[in-house]
Amino acid sequence: MIVLAVHRVRLPNSKPFFFKESNMSLIITDDCINCDVCEPECPNNAISAGVEIYEIDMDKCTECVGHYDEPQCVEVCPVDCIPLDVDNFETHDELMDKYILLTSAL
Repeated sequence: MIVLAVHRVRLPNSKPFFFKESNMSLIITDDCINCDVCEPECPNNAISAGVEIYEIDMDKCTECVGHYDEPQCVEVCPVDCIPLDVDNFETHDELMDKYILLTSAL
């Protein structure tokens, strides 16, 4: 399930801008076996147990930009069920902006 949302945010020293609708670039497919390997690897706590399979919170997922070179959930998934969502692409700059926003609240 993908939830569509538009989020108005203000980064430090910047004008407000809008993340595009459904701004998630990674998804967990129905091939998920609920092994619980991906959840603790996420530095943004973007992965949680859903009703049937694990889910990625699009507001928190940065594909590990700002933390690691590669998405850690993809690296550890034993069944390769976390592909890029080709319908919802984010640029590296958009992911970095989201990382800055998330970490500025810490």
